[in-house]
Amino acid sequence: VTDQAMRDDAEEEVRSRLLQACDKEVLGAATEALNLARTSISVVITLHDELVAIAARMAAIFETLDSARSEGSKVLKAATKVREKLPRCRIAELSSLQDDAIELSAGLPVKALIRLQDQTSDHLKRCL
Repeated sequence: VTDQAMRDDAEEEVRSRLLQACDKEVLGAATEALNLARTSISVVITLHDELVAIAARMAAIFETLDSARSEGSKVLKAATKVREKLPRCRIAELSSLQDDAIELSAGLPVKALIRLQDQTSDHLKRCL
């Protein structure tokens, strides 16, 4: 809907509600007020929808970070157990710990950072 179409619609609505004896100055002011109110509501609705979408995307990022933190705690506990066994621990235990640490560092935290970067860059792209 164009600005002019909204203005025309607002003017028609105000005109139909006012008495015929109303002068043009009052009609013009009432039309402008109604048009401004409609425009403001349109902006608020758009802003609300955008903020809801941002909040949903940020919630997904936080969920990923929470999962990464949980996985990180598990890897840290495993590392502590392996360290306590040194020098008696087996190579297989060290290898498994190393694999878990690599998987953690390349997994969920990276995914969360990529989502955050995408969120930020999408916003910047829309601004440009």
